[in-house]
Amino acid sequence: MMLRLCDAFTVELPLRSLFESSTIAGMAKVIRPGAYRSVAEEIVTDFDAEAILDPAIQRPSMAQSATIESITKPHFIFLTGATGFLGAYLLYELLMRTTADLYCLVWAKNAEEGKQRELYT
Repeated sequence: MMLRLCDAFTVELPLRSLFESSTIAGMAKVIRPGAYRSVAEEIVTDFDAEAILDPAIQRPSMAQSATIESITKPHFIFLTGATGFLGAYLLYELLMRTTADLYCLVWAKNAEEGKQRELYT
């Protein structure tokens, strides 16, 4: 019913309006012009404009930044979610593609339980 009302009158109505105005007369008052924002009035985001960085944001020069090697060949990686489905695949890829020491956050009641956690493989 709510979908039909929204389509017929091109308005966006919260579901609670159906329960607050359960009669036809009550819904007519809710749908009155200006009660809710029209779908046609929806703000459209210009994603092309949003994708342009502010000119104040600049890439640091090589002298200012860390060496590229420290980014492409890290020595240490901290990974969360390694015991989950996707995390296990990320962990595997990191083990296969890097020589970095991997540190994985594991939720457990104590250290022994944490050491016993199995990875989904």
